[in-house]
Amino acid sequence: MSDSKFHRNKIPVRTLLVGIIFIGLIILDYYAISSTSSFGGSDFRNSIIIGSTTGIITSLVFSLILLLLKPSIRISDNIAKFDGKYVLKMTNNSWFFDLLDVHVSLIYEEHFHVDNGINVRTTEVKLKRNEFMYIPGRFWERDTAGFAQLFMTEERLEERIAENSNMYVLQVYARHSFSNFCKIKRKKYLTPDCIKDGKFKRGDNFGIFEPNTVTEEEKNFFEPKAQ
Repeated sequence: MSDSKFHRNKIPVRTLLVGIIFIGLIILDYYAISSTSSFGGSDFRNSIIIGSTTGIITSLVFSLILLLLKPSIRISDNIAKFDGKYVLKMTNNSWFFDLLDVHVSLIYEEHFHVDNGINVRTTEVKLKRNEFMYIPGRFWERDTAGFAQLFMTEERLEERIAENSNMYVLQVYARHSFSNFCKIKRKKYLTPDCIKDGKFKRGDNFGIFEPNTVTEEEKNFFEPKAQ
């Protein structure tokens, strides 16, 4: 999935700002025209002040609505390791809205010096599964914890992360099921200390514990299926 596909539905910030200002100006003009036909002098000035205040408040409310209708994504601060496999975790933090067209990428960033400074070479790490048609909101799957998802790789991450200033970056792209707004959430893993032995706890708990056994369900998830 290309970066152009990631951003084709995303509304630029400048477009949103222009829309907010435009709405505020419409309200201001409405009050100004109304006051011109009905009042004069100080009444006109008071109407302008009221119109400006109303426009600003409307713009702020509209901005708040836009913030609430963006994908809400949380990514684990640590990487869980057990049985030679490395697992990362994310959750949909929205209670009622799903995440659509979810794509996850684990990128290895290698920094190296050149004459003019530092360049970065990126390599994508293969994950067992990195695409989901949707991830439900927390309210709809509280019992099954379907709002939480795991991503696994067998690449030995700690061997490369300790080199110079190199790092791993987990990128999650998702689209909001109601507003259609898109978002890319990134989490950096800078040192081997972020890799913890054990498994993630269930649901929205990002803690890691050391298990005594591996369940049949987990075996099915972590063991590659025959093609």
